[in-house]
Amino acid sequence: MAEAVTVLAALIGAVIGSLGAVWLAERHRRSAEEEARRRSLVNRHLFQLQEAADTLWHRLANVRHRGGRYVMTDEYFSQSTLYALGRVLAVERILGLEGVYPELAALDPNLSRFLKDHVIDSRLDGTKFYKYDRLTLAETLIEGEEDRFRASTYVEFRRRYDDPSLGVRTWLAPALESLVRLDDDVIDALLTDLAAIAERLEAETQLQSSIRASTGP
Repeated sequence: MAEAVTVLAALIGAVIGSLGAVWLAERHRRSAEEEARRRSLVNRHLFQLQEAADTLWHRLANVRHRGGRYVMTDEYFSQSTLYALGRVLAVERILGLEGVYPELAALDPNLSRFLKDHVIDSRLDGTKFYKYDRLTLAETLIEGEEDRFRASTYVEFRRRYDDPSLGVRTWLAPALESLVRLDDDVIDALLTDLAAIAERLEAETQLQSSIRASTGP
């Protein structure tokens, strides 16, 4: 009888041990899958958002605080500033089009919430820079590649902007006019949000924001 109890206990222990090993293996597999999904989002979207936020911050800071507008030709200012803002708006638009926000919410609710609270497009609500003028600018800078979207390069944007047959200058004229007339308070708010985005994403991309180098710790 004692031997039977010992054997039964051993069998139960073996079963529990086996189930525990299966549970640990499944937990490890799910953790690895989540980390792979997170890395994919970082490489495909968040790095581009950080870089775009850095670029737009430098352009706005240059114009707002360093008199950069006075050393630019009208054409250079128009093209480069539309691109800098449009790229951020395009990346944000892609996050929506590709369903990144709900996917990120499942992986990292705090990061998802932060990004939603710092959407640059939303910062322009209530200004004369109207929603569909911003949407036009954003979608002008989106390229479709197979089953995914990406933001345009500057050369791609310039080629499209300079082609009179496409009418892009006409489409973006309201966006440019609104951009030129943004209040200083709005620009300062954009600078604050852009710096916050770039700094928050440093932890994800492992790449230091160039804004930090410009402003100090």
